[in-house]
Amino acid sequence: MHIANEIARGRNPLSCCGSRCAASWRQRRREGLHAHRASRRHPDLGILAAIALPTFLGQQKKAQDSVAKSDARNAVAQIESCLADAVEADAGDCGAKATNDGLVPLKLVADTSPTLTGGVPAYAVVATSKSGGTFTITKTAAGVTTYTSNPADAKWNAT
Repeated sequence: MHIANEIARGRNPLSCCGSRCAASWRQRRREGLHAHRASRRHPDLGILAAIALPTFLGQQKKAQDSVAKSDARNAVAQIESCLADAVEADAGDCGAKATNDGLVPLKLVADTSPTLTGGVPAYAVVATSKSGGTFTITKTAAGVTTYTSNPADAKWNAT
């Protein structure tokens, strides 16, 4: 039927200028650019994506780890502040979100059990990053503070 209509209108039925061809062209255009077409026309886009994606994911992991480190440091400040006013009997309350309101916004920090012996605080604060890393700040009764992480983070462990 299409060929007969094209001949009746005086057009070449094999050329792509009829309404049917235009409709299929509009449909292809609506469907958008397909990945396989883009890769054939612009092979450099695939190369750029292969380079950029791992870089982006690495930056995202670094950002998530930075949030966990920040939460750990803020938790230490909250616990130290609470222990400054605490007595030995209620020192453990300083590490629980239920009794220390300053810890509530620090979502990545787990509850801890600080102690106060002879006025000297001791605690271990652990923050877990969304990327899975753990960052720990430990203060012993001798007053020694250590920073550890899993997996190892040279900048954090050297702090």
